[in-house]
Amino acid sequence: PSPAYREHALGIKAEWGAPARYLVTDIYPGSPGEKAGLFNGDELIYINNFRMDQNLNQWLEYFDGKVSIQYKRNGQLRETDIWPDGKTWYKHYTVRKISKPTATQKKNYFQWTAQKF
Repeated sequence: PSPAYREHALGIKAEWGAPARYLVTDIYPGSPGEKAGLFNGDELIYINNFRMDQNLNQWLEYFDGKVSIQYKRNGQLRETDIWPDGKTWYKHYTVRKISKPTATQKKNYFQWTAQKF
């Protein structure tokens, strides 16, 4: 799973940026984040009435269950409840070389990366 709790447990990608706020950048379809009604561009402000300051994951992990999120959309303050459903939403993928590639695999690797295997 993604190392970020908000991603793997709730299906929410949110980034801290200027001016000092969390903005939702992506919602996994069917995830708790989507079911809670969050959208890209929502500004996440409070979790269970605690103000976030570059610590969204820490608060979510601390409460580890149903939380109330206060957020802004189009300048209007809103609130929703959200909780993990036990599924893993965003996963972390890696690509690595295999130890005994075939000639076709070496060729594909070169075409993909422009580097020898």
